[in-house]
Amino acid sequence: MKAKKLMAVVLFLIPLIADLFIPGSGLAIELALLMWELLETEEDDLTRSL
Repeated sequence: MKAKKLMAVVLFLIPLIADLFIPGSGLAIELALLMWELLETEEDDLTRSL
């Protein structure tokens, strides 16, 4: 449980820190993380159905 909370905080902070250095990059990182999460969920569903 602690690892999931830590991962959520890290995934929230990465785009914020990136925006400080390169404005607008946080949005691109958020979209990439969202796509990764969505694809990961589909992979998990496929392995469960087999």
